[in-house]
Amino acid sequence: MQLLIDEFASVVKKYPRRIAINKPEREITYSELNHCIQLVANWLNDQGFVKGDRVGIHLQNTIEYIVLYYACWRACLVPVALNILARQREIENWLDNSGCKIVFSETLKGVNFHIPVAVFG
Repeated sequence: MQLLIDEFASVVKKYPRRIAINKPEREITYSELNHCIQLVANWLNDQGFVKGDRVGIHLQNTIEYIVLYYACWRACLVPVALNILARQREIENWLDNSGCKIVFSETLKGVNFHIPVAVFG
């Protein structure tokens, strides 16, 4: 069985210059997207996260969200998508129950959780 991240890698090889994401603020090719994913995956591994660790993602639907989600897969981590409209108490409960080691967010900056909150974007 081929993993989705492996399928993505074969698409990158086949169509590196094709547009992977077309957003009003920016277009990004498969090659550029792959490069960003690899940088973030390397950073996650360099921070000491290991296979199976859970990473909370509390971001809008942005290029950064896509990069982080795929970077988790590339680094053998488990992305945990969190509802951007949820209240702090709900997010705290989800983080506790999911076992996340870190959460990436644009809006939770300065909130005191028992895990690190990284600003991404």
